[in-house]
Amino acid sequence: MSKPMLIIPARAGSQRIPKKNTRVLGGKPLVLWSIETAIALQHFCDCCVVVTSDDTEILELSAKAGVTHVLKRDESLATDTASTSDVITDVIGRIADPLSDEVVVLLQPTSPFRNLRDIKKAIEIIEATDCDSVISVAETRDLPWWTFTKNADNVLKPIFESRYFRTRSQDLPKTYIPNGSICATRKSKFLEHRTFYMDRVFPLELGFQHNIDLDTELDWRWAEFLVSEKDSSIWQ
Repeated sequence: MSKPMLIIPARAGSQRIPKKNTRVLGGKPLVLWSIETAIALQHFCDCCVVVTSDDTEILELSAKAGVTHVLKRDESLATDTASTSDVITDVIGRIADPLSDEVVVLLQPTSPFRNLRDIKKAIEIIEATDCDSVISVAETRDLPWWTFTKNADNVLKPIFESRYFRTRSQDLPKTYIPNGSICATRKSKFLEHRTFYMDRVFPLELGFQHNIDLDTELDWRWAEFLVSEKDSSIWQ
């Protein structure tokens, strides 16, 4: 298999939002948002969609949606302590072509509003440049230059130099934070480093409406609002 692998990891459990991946958002289970976008990309890009899960319902939903590689995950890879890196490594070991160095793309179900153009762009960047990986990011709204830690004496200590507190916000360097929507790299790079965070990481900047990462009930309410406004100007 030499075509890009789009890996969607969707386990049954969730610490903050119970059964998050099968909870209905906008009329369909959360995991289907990522599955349908990945499958739609197959009309424009020769790629392989993989869903890995320990949940029978998710596996059945995936197969019904048209996913060709539906992998039952071992229980050891479905705990709160199991890492995404372990899950991706398991997928690579089970279905990847050992003679090829395909692009590996991680699509977390908790980022339902990504679009296929952004996934395609991430793959194209990997294939056309010398970067180690591509990670989708959002420009930070809260300035990290003006942040502190707190010591044992309850005293705030600036993380960066104090001169930044005397700098206007518009004059500070822009900063970015990963949003969890899209991560991509070559298979060989991932197996070597077991992460997408390497030396030469290229950014994939997404619009604010695509930056949601569902981790709390408040995040879910915000996602429901965005779905209700799908035809409004905020999606333009």
